Amino acid sequence: MEFRDRSSAPAKVTARCSPVAQGACALFSRISRCFLASDRPVERDFRLNYRTCPDVRSRNGALNYLIDKKTQQDIAVRIDVAVEQVVAALTSHGGEEGLTAALGHALMQQSFESDDVQVNFKYRQLSKQTEEPHVGADGGFVVRVSNLDTTVRKAALFQAKLLRTNANVRKVTMSQREAKRLQHQSSEMLKTTDQAVAMFYTPKQIYIVNASDYKSRLSAGAQRPLSEKHRLITLGTYLGAWLPRCSKGDRSPDLIQRIEHQDGFKPNLTMDVISQRPSISSDEDRSEAEWRSKNSRRSKR
Repeated sequence: MEFRDRSSAPAKVTARCSPVAQGACALFSRISRCFLASDRPVERDFRLNYRTCPDVRSRNGALNYLIDKKTQQDIAVRIDVAVEQVVAALTSHGGEEGLTAALGHALMQQSFESDDVQVNFKYRQLSKQTEEPHVGADGGFVVRVSNLDTTVRKAALFQAKLLRTNANVRKVTMSQREAKRLQHQSSEMLKTTDQAVAMFYTPKQIYIVNASDYKSRLSAGAQRPLSEKHRLITLGTYLGAWLPRCSKGDRSPDLIQRIEHQDGFKPNLTMDVISQRPSISSDEDRSEAEWRSKNSRRSKR
């Protein structure tokens, strides 16, 4: 099943309420926005859409983080430890499949618990794989967050790539054949969900880049997958802060089922966060929009 954004403009819905019915009116308006969002062209990467989590927006409309900043930092630190273990033995794990298995096992060792937060990393590797040829992904991330406000399950697809060189990652190149393959895989993932990323294993770090960066036609720049044209974030930041954001991750039950099913993707990385702390408000993630706008102006010079 493919999910695609619709391009037709939504009908306008207006609700007028008496003072007594203002609470019901607000609820109706909120539900209406949720349904109408499915008909609205979605600006990938940083605009909220109906498949993420509008139910954890604050009353003033600002984005909420599902987990507080300290928990985000604690998770990122634990993931960074796992990443260091994996990249330190990069050559001994073979290709992308072996590295993803090593990463999964390293993450499981970083599960932790405190007085009011519990974080569990789980990894599953099946002996067969049926989904990748259809959607272009190596596997999927699933994040489940339960806090005082809500419980949310979110997912994203990933395509893993190994870059062995110790050179500056901004200057690392891929062969034209590999770049074209990445472009095709990214395009296929994006037909299923806009929450898809490329995960690059390098000798010093594991970087995450939005798959939408690679969906366009092949060019010379596509052979430098981590160049200045791409916004790089570490795996720790992606799982610790980005996926718990309201604007990141896909809540589609169909996608989550496809990732978790026994006949689904071979690798499946899951993070469960159970917190006794409430969601915290955050400003809109304008940094990505500003960064892309600045980079677009630079590329036209």
